[in-house]
Amino acid sequence: RRLPLISGTALSPRRRLAGFIGAAIGLPLLTVVLHIMRAELSLASVMLLFLVLVVLAALVGGLWPALFAAVAASLLLNYFFTPPLFTFTIAERENLLALIVFVAVAAAVAAVVDLAARRTRQAAQASAVKAKRLLSRR
Repeated sequence: RRLPLISGTALSPRRRLAGFIGAAIGLPLLTVVLHIMRAELSLASVMLLFLVLVVLAALVGGLWPALFAAVAASLLLNYFFTPPLFTFTIAERENLLALIVFVAVAAAVAAVVDLAARRTRQAAQASAVKAKRLLSRR
C-alpha cells in the first residue's frame, strides 16, 4: 500500500532558514578558499566540494535551500573556475555538461532529502494516530 503524499514541507521554517543562511555564507567562503587553491585542484574536485555544500544545505534546510545552493554554486563555478575565468561563458562543452549534471544531481539529492523528511513526518503522524486508537480502546 502506498503512502499518500504530504503537501508542504516537513521541515520547520527555522531549518529552512538555516539552510538558506548556510548556503549564502558557505558558498562565498568556499569560493574564496578554493580560488586561492585553484592551481592545486581540478575542476572536478572543486565541483565535488561545492556539491558537499549543496548536500549540507539539503540536509539542513530541505528542497528550496538546496536548489538555491545548487544554482548559486553553479554560477560561482562558472564564473570563478570554468574557463574562460571571470565570465559567465563556457568555452568547452564538457564543462557545460559538468555544470548541468552538477545542478541535476544537487536537485535530485535535495528532492530525496525532502521526501525522506516528509515520509518521516508521515510515519510519526501514523504512529500517533495508532497510539491514540489503542489508548481509546482501553
